[in-house]
Amino acid sequence: MKLFHLSEVNHNNKVFKPRVPYSVLSNGWGSITEDVKTKRVCFSKTITGAYYAINFEGGYNTLYVHVPENLNEIIARNKIYKPTEKEVQDADYTDEIWVKCPVKMKCIGKIQIGYTLNYYENRPKVHFKYLERY
Repeated sequence: MKLFHLSEVNHNNKVFKPRVPYSVLSNGWGSITEDVKTKRVCFSKTITGAYYAINFEGGYNTLYVHVPENLNEIIARNKIYKPTEKEVQDADYTDEIWVKCPVKMKCIGKIQIGYTLNYYENRPKVHFKYLERY
């Protein structure tokens, strides 16, 4: 299993502690559509899914790609959780995975990422290239 987290900041060797995200999904009419109680560190099974979760509004972004350094330990402790669509409305769209324990982040590279719209599919087509690999 691989897990990815994207950020505008390089968090190499930093430990992320589980928390409820500062911004949670709403349905546009004020109703929260995301779990606001479970503390977690959010990842995706894919770089594309991690990008969908950030929800930038077009254009290209330069982002750092992180993976959990202690993934084997996290798996052994059974601290990985796949949220349902009741817990996160777009969980299937983003391939979101929650880690429910502290995570030491390892930066594996820096990418330029963005998307193009494809009117024949449900979601935009994400394109990225590595600028640097660590």
